[in-house]
Amino acid sequence: MTLKRPQWANATPEMQDYYDHYWGFPVHDDQQLFAMLSLELFQAGLTWQTIWRRREAFNQAFANFNIEKVASFTAEDINRLCEDETIIRNRCKILAVINNAQVI
Repeated sequence: MTLKRPQWANATPEMQDYYDHYWGFPVHDDQQLFAMLSLELFQAGLTWQTIWRRREAFNQAFANFNIEKVASFTAEDINRLCEDETIIRNRCKILAVINNAQVI
Protein backbone atom coordinates (compact mmCIF):
# COMPACT_ATOMS: atom_id res chain seq x y z
CA MET A 1 0.00 0.00 0.00
CA THR A 2 1.34 3.40 -0.96
CA LEU A 3 1.12 6.15 1.62
CA LYS A 4 -0.71 9.20 0.30
CA ARG A 5 1.11 12.35 1.27
CA PRO A 6 0.30 16.00 0.61
CA GLN A 7 2.46 17.69 -2.01
CA TRP A 8 4.73 19.40 0.54
CA ALA A 9 5.52 16.05 2.16
CA ASN A 10 6.69 14.56 -1.13
CA ALA A 11 9.10 17.42 -1.85
CA THR A 12 12.19 15.71 -0.40
CA PRO A 13 13.16 12.56 1.48
CA GLU A 14 13.49 14.67 4.65
CA MET A 15 9.92 15.90 4.36
CA GLN A 16 8.71 12.37 3.64
CA ASP A 17 10.45 11.19 6.82
CA TYR A 18 8.92 14.05 8.81
CA TYR A 19 5.43 13.35 7.50
CA ASP A 20 5.67 9.57 7.86
CA HIS A 21 7.12 9.49 11.38
CA TYR A 22 6.40 12.80 13.15
CA TRP A 23 3.54 14.79 11.59
CA GLY A 24 0.40 14.39 13.65
CA PHE A 25 1.85 11.84 16.06
CA PRO A 26 1.19 12.65 19.73
CA VAL A 27 4.29 13.20 21.86
CA HIS A 28 4.34 12.86 25.64
CA ASP A 29 8.08 12.79 26.27
CA ASP A 30 9.45 16.07 27.70
CA GLN A 31 12.79 15.76 25.92
CA GLN A 32 11.12 15.12 22.56
CA LEU A 33 8.74 18.04 23.14
CA PHE A 34 11.67 20.29 24.04
CA ALA A 35 13.51 19.19 20.89
CA MET A 36 10.53 19.98 18.67
CA LEU A 37 9.92 23.31 20.42
CA SER A 38 13.56 24.21 19.90
CA LEU A 39 13.53 23.22 16.23
CA GLU A 40 10.37 25.27 15.73
CA LEU A 41 12.10 28.22 17.35
CA PHE A 42 14.97 27.95 14.86
CA GLN A 43 12.48 27.64 12.01
CA ALA A 44 11.18 31.20 12.45
CA GLY A 45 11.86 32.99 9.18
CA LEU A 46 13.05 29.82 7.45
CA THR A 47 11.45 26.76 5.90
CA TRP A 48 10.78 23.68 7.99
CA GLN A 49 12.72 21.68 5.42
CA THR A 50 15.84 23.76 6.17
CA ILE A 51 15.56 22.92 9.85
CA TRP A 52 14.58 19.28 9.46
CA ARG A 53 17.56 18.71 7.16
CA ARG A 54 19.84 19.91 9.99
CA ARG A 55 18.06 18.02 12.76
CA GLU A 56 20.98 15.68 13.53
CA ALA A 57 23.37 18.63 13.72
CA PHE A 58 21.01 20.36 16.16
CA ASN A 59 20.80 17.16 18.23
CA GLN A 60 24.58 17.03 18.49
CA ALA A 61 24.98 20.75 19.13
CA PHE A 62 22.35 20.79 21.89
CA ALA A 63 23.29 17.59 23.76
CA ASN A 64 20.39 15.65 22.18
CA PHE A 65 18.11 18.30 23.66
CA ASN A 66 18.73 17.02 27.17
CA ILE A 67 16.90 19.74 29.11
CA GLU A 68 19.20 19.74 32.14
CA LYS A 69 22.36 19.86 30.02
CA VAL A 70 21.06 22.65 27.80
CA ALA A 71 19.91 24.61 30.87
CA SER A 72 23.47 24.53 32.16
CA PHE A 73 25.09 25.78 28.93
CA THR A 74 27.72 28.44 29.58
CA ALA A 75 28.99 31.43 27.63
CA GLU A 76 31.59 29.07 26.16
CA ASP A 77 28.79 26.82 24.86
CA ILE A 78 26.99 29.81 23.38
CA ASN A 79 30.14 30.87 21.55
CA ARG A 80 30.64 27.30 20.31
CA LEU A 81 27.09 27.22 18.96
CA CYS A 82 27.45 30.63 17.32
CA GLU A 83 30.45 29.26 15.41
CA ASP A 84 28.87 25.91 14.47
CA GLU A 85 28.24 26.04 10.71
CA THR A 86 26.08 22.91 10.81
CA ILE A 87 23.23 24.68 12.63
CA ILE A 88 21.48 28.05 12.33
CA ARG A 89 23.90 30.43 14.05
CA ASN A 90 21.46 32.99 15.33
CA ARG A 91 22.56 34.10 18.80
CA CYS A 92 19.04 35.18 19.83
CA LYS A 93 17.59 31.80 18.87
CA ILE A 94 20.40 29.96 20.65
CA LEU A 95 19.83 32.02 23.80
CA ALA A 96 16.07 31.37 23.57
CA VAL A 97 16.62 27.59 23.50
CA ILE A 98 18.86 27.80 26.56
CA ASN A 99 16.37 30.08 28.32
CA ASN A 100 13.52 27.68 27.54
CA ALA A 101 15.51 24.80 29.05
CA GLN A 102 16.15 26.85 32.18
CA VAL A 103 12.46 27.73 32.50
CA ILE A 104 11.43 24.10 32.09
